[in-house]
Amino acid sequence: MDKFDKNGEILNPSVLTSLVFITLFGHVLPLIWNIKKIPEILWSLPSFLFYSPTYIHLFVIYAFCRIDDLSWGTKGLDSSKNEENIK
Repeated sequence: MDKFDKNGEILNPSVLTSLVFITLFGHVLPLIWNIKKIPEILWSLPSFLFYSPTYIHLFVIYAFCRIDDLSWGTKGLDSSKNEENIK
């Protein structure tokens, strides 16, 4: 089965419209359920949009700095001590 329709488009307009509608409805539905929270959400949205790139970059830098720590929580454990505990 070919994923292209007769015009060579990957998605036909009806499928694309349906996906956009489902996506928008999925984001608007929680706002409708929490109608009293809308001012709080709108108030915090600018700071969220401003700080999101900063957090993303900090997490990436932290991950690269911690790449040499591959101990997986086994620091300070000697194999001789573990063998004694097993016996």
